[in-house]
Amino acid sequence: MNISKIAKKYLMSQQFIVDGFEYQFISVEPEGGIDQDNIQFTVNVLLPKKGQSYLTEKFSRDILDIFEKLWKFLDKQFSYYEYILVDGKEAEEIYISPEDQIEIIESLNGNIQTVKVKNKILIGDFSPRSVIEANISFRYNTNIKNNPSIQTSSDGINFYFLYELRDIKMDGERVRLNQHQYEAFAEVFNEKLLHSDFQNDVDSIVYYALEPSMKIKDYEFYYSCQLWLDKVEGREVEVTGNSYAYNFTPKMFS
Repeated sequence: MNISKIAKKYLMSQQFIVDGFEYQFISVEPEGGIDQDNIQFTVNVLLPKKGQSYLTEKFSRDILDIFEKLWKFLDKQFSYYEYILVDGKEAEEIYISPEDQIEIIESLNGNIQTVKVKNKILIGDFSPRSVIEANISFRYNTNIKNNPSIQTSSDGINFYFLYELRDIKMDGERVRLNQHQYEAFAEVFNEKLLHSDFQNDVDSIVYYALEPSMKIKDYEFYYSCQLWLDKVEGREVEVTGNSYAYNFTPKMFS
């Protein structure tokens, strides 16, 4: 049985479409021209929408599904090496389109407009019921060296977001910050917020903003959303994450 010839005929004579992605096998040959049970091939993936986001790991999984059907047809497995093109060009491991980058920020700002954190212990006039609330808005961090905002690699995606707080409230009433305590307040707020369900909410929103184009609901891949508070009530703050303060104190407010 000439495996390479049968595989070539099977793969290059059919149309394979999965989740709107079309897989075109444009070359199928035995590796080295000798070993017929070790196939190398080039597949061109046509995107449902030109220039959209994609994840090549999904493509590899879809290709494996195609080959499993071929193995069943042959009643025999063989090893293979794949070379993937996307719309005729060399594929990136992960690609996030400008449209999806905008969608991510719009989804974050549309779905998370206010945030709340709580003091956990009694401090002076503050009780365990003291809730600090603020309006929040997100944007990309464009100051990341070399590759701002989003970094992609074979390991996954790192998103870098900055967020701003405005209209600070304590237990439902507007409060003002002591002008010398902006950084101290920001350190505590940032620490409390990132150790709440807030991070999970952000992760979910980013995931579902990407899913319609990347079709990743059945695939696990690594991604990280890194967030940092840099403005409070329009004033720039420097948050280092090294503060020894873990709770809000009365002196933070005027």
